[in-house]
Amino acid sequence: MGLAVLGLTQTLENLATDVGTRLNIAMQTEFDEVELTDEGQLAIYRLVQEALTNVSKYANATRVSISVRREPPVVRVRIDDNGIGFDPTALKSSTHGIAGMRFRLEKLSGSLTIDSRPGAGTRLDATVPMALAAPDASQSQI
Repeated sequence: MGLAVLGLTQTLENLATDVGTRLNIAMQTEFDEVELTDEGQLAIYRLVQEALTNVSKYANATRVSISVRREPPVVRVRIDDNGIGFDPTALKSSTHGIAGMRFRLEKLSGSLTIDSRPGAGTRLDATVPMALAAPDASQSQI
């Protein structure tokens, strides 16, 4: 079951639990219920999914914290890990995962910032504007 059936909060909780179990790392989650369009929900899900993929491939982390918070007029997503970190200025333009995250968010007038340095873990901080009206189920793209 996916995002369209379970909703964003439960889907993210399941993803965090699955990754934490598979990697044997502590996952701390804090999710507000948020109202977003289907596209906004999908963008947040894909952001968290890609961030956890990067943690599993590169970070060597033992702890990850994921939060999705209502901070009107935006939803703020923060993902922190205590892994090995990296130099964000040294990223190649061909780094598809981060470029994809940024593209999805900017397409929705959102943003992504990356705070990391070698030996100090990584923090992704993203925002997506909150929906002004309930999503229109007839236009679901999930």
